[in-house]
Amino acid sequence: MKIVDKGVLETSFIDFSQPSEFAKNALFYPGDFGHYVCNGDYRIERESLNLFLLFYILDGNIFAKTKLFDVTAKAGEIILLDCREPHIYGCSDAGEFLWFHFNGVAASPYVEHLYEKCGIHYRGVRAENLRLRFQEIVSAAAKPFVNEPVVSHNIDGILTALAAESAVTINEFLRPTLEYIANHFDEPISIEKLAALSLMSPTNLIRYFRRCLDVTSHEYVLLYRLKQSKRLLVSTTESIERIAELCGFNSASHFARAFKKENQMTPKEFRAIGI
Repeated sequence: MKIVDKGVLETSFIDFSQPSEFAKNALFYPGDFGHYVCNGDYRIERESLNLFLLFYILDGNIFAKTKLFDVTAKAGEIILLDCREPHIYGCSDAGEFLWFHFNGVAASPYVEHLYEKCGIHYRGVRAENLRLRFQEIVSAAAKPFVNEPVVSHNIDGILTALAAESAVTINEFLRPTLEYIANHFDEPISIEKLAALSLMSPTNLIRYFRRCLDVTSHEYVLLYRLKQSKRLLVSTTESIERIAELCGFNSASHFARAFKKENQMTPKEFRAIGI
């Protein structure tokens, strides 16, 4: 198929996928996809397209601009775009890349999560393995019969790798704080102590927890205590009052209220269910 976009060389290819209703309702699926070799004239500017876009750069570089981001990715790196927002991308010089638009039942929240946590430019994410996934997606989607679950699995694998790489960085940064909570959840834990361990102000720590873990530091401590209480409820015969004390709650009533709010049942009811 001849490609009419300016700057796309003749060795490039593009193809299109027609997802089944099952894929639309249950899977990740590609729209159009291809392998492009471009010169510095390649540039795409759109206001909106109800799809998401992934690039894997094989050679040269690709630039991408959105309202919040302005990045340039080189060989072995990845760009993720939410095409529902205004965006520009292209080559400032020669570039070669694999790409595909995609969608799916979980695509929107997944991409929004990655945008918030990681941005649009990804480096050092086990690039060789992800290059193979891109190749498998483009190759499989171009076949007369598309194995949609396998293609979906590969798209999910790329998104998972991007999210996991960011999570490793977050966990390393928060490790001293999280380890302290794990070792002292049965004691009073102040935000000032956690902030000192993280080498930031209490306000910034709360914001960082929210940005990275989707909870505040206070909420994280509470959830950790509730998790430990479940272990004690099913593995010991300690009283509810004693478990509340062992898990750092200031009273059994406080423990019971917090437990029911989070689990829609009381500690006693949870214990009765068993495991």
